[in-house]
Amino acid sequence: MKFELYMKIKLLLVILIPVLGFSQKVKWEQTLGSAHAEYLFDVVPTADYGFLLAGSSLSNEGGDIKAKRRGNIDAWLWKMKEDGAQEWQYRLGGDGNDYLHSICHTADGGFLLGITSTSGISGDKIPENKGKEDLWLVKLNAAKTIEWQRSYGGIGTEEIVKVIALKGGDYAVLANSNSIVSGDKTAPYYGGMDLWVLRLNAQGAIVWQKSYGGEYKEVGIDIIETTNRGLLIGAQSNSPRSGTKTAEAYGGMDYWLIQLDATGKEQWQRTYGGAQEEELKEIQQVKDGGYALFGMSNSDVSGSKTSKQESQLDYWLVQVDERGSEVESFVYSYGDYNILTNGFVNPKGEFFLGGSSIASIEKASTFEYLGTRLDGERSVAWEKSISSKGNDVLTKVIQTRDGGYVFAGTSNGEKSKVKAAQKGGNDFWIVKVEPEEKEREEPTRITLEAFPNPTTGFSNIVMNFAYTTGKMEVYDLGGRLLHSRSIEYQTEPVDLTALSRGTYIIWVKTDTESGSINVVRR
Repeated sequence: MKFELYMKIKLLLVILIPVLGFSQKVKWEQTLGSAHAEYLFDVVPTADYGFLLAGSSLSNEGGDIKAKRRGNIDAWLWKMKEDGAQEWQYRLGGDGNDYLHSICHTADGGFLLGITSTSGISGDKIPENKGKEDLWLVKLNAAKTIEWQRSYGGIGTEEIVKVIALKGGDYAVLANSNSIVSGDKTAPYYGGMDLWVLRLNAQGAIVWQKSYGGEYKEVGIDIIETTNRGLLIGAQSNSPRSGTKTAEAYGGMDYWLIQLDATGKEQWQRTYGGAQEEELKEIQQVKDGGYALFGMSNSDVSGSKTSKQESQLDYWLVQVDERGSEVESFVYSYGDYNILTNGFVNPKGEFFLGGSSIASIEKASTFEYLGTRLDGERSVAWEKSISSKGNDVLTKVIQTRDGGYVFAGTSNGEKSKVKAAQKGGNDFWIVKVEPEEKEREEPTRITLEAFPNPTTGFSNIVMNFAYTTGKMEVYDLGGRLLHSRSIEYQTEPVDLTALSRGTYIIWVKTDTESGSINVVRR
């Protein structure tokens, strides 16, 4: 949900960023797409120093698209290697619109895909559609084979926000819903759009579900598992105290946090905001057990907001303790309008911000990518802007395993100094920035790794070296060859499901390197 001021900015397509003189170079860039439009929604790093791109495509087979279109808009998953080369892609859909909004790694080495779907039983979709739009979850194993798929919804509209894997093998889903009790939805409806939270078991069955909302509108933004195995929900709300909302309303949209225990019981809730509009983008747990809230605000000092407004729209970061009490807050401004798309806490406890900024509406022309790292004092320590000859709308910045940054979004920009190609209307545009100087001394890489290990079935074998051809062999401890096959990717699954419990030796032999690793089947 984008509040009115943000939408006016986006429609004007105007961004101009003042650039600080930092020297980190673009390592590579990649445009992915075909004749029509591709839309990027999520980016997730992988253990082999690459990453996953999750989104949707309107294009048929052709260009970078290797599979035929199922319906109108299909879900589209792309695996990228460390050097930006495409490793594999996966497309699925039914006869309607299928938006892949969220993806997560699963404990067995596979993936869970969270899709908002209007499709009926058709194409790849087996479960029926319950209402206007449903949640469609698809579980892939490490070999990218569908293990199960389910749809969840009532007679109205359900929209996926995020899926996460929980410790112990369950999953949590955050969605927006305006359905009354109907279909799969047994939680009450409170008004406008509500939050719908589901806990699922490893096979996708509902363990429990809850809805949260007031008489107006709530929009789910993020969900994380906390260190005590509870769930923290991050949302926006403009409702007064009503329905399940007991926290104060300050202005238009406020940040709204809800803490649940592992059984779904509410522990506490809090709102944060000023007299105008706030938009939350992401929540992260910090090392001291509290939480960092990343978002935007156009409020001056008012309500719970103690940071002075610096521009018409600022980045607004709030740090709270484990009970939601505010510890400190910060405002950041690079121009008249500052648009945050995501934020994260790096391994050193520093904050990283991904977004854009407008120096002046009258003079600005196009969107650009902008990344900012804050030091321990929350001062700007590093900044990077990247642009093409067009509109580059950042979706997310992630830090990869080598310490570099991947900027990923959607672009309609033409060929430029940084961007080598334009494929269609809106393409995925991915840019890798080299690690900062202090991050470049990377520890020696382990040649072979296995995730998960131990495993109950599949394990992903990661080859941290380049190769062209190779094979993988599975031996028992007695030296008996159990399985052999050719390999081609940086990460290759090995299936131990049919084997008895014990330790197995995985030999990898390629044209560049060879080695072995032990994997425990439990």
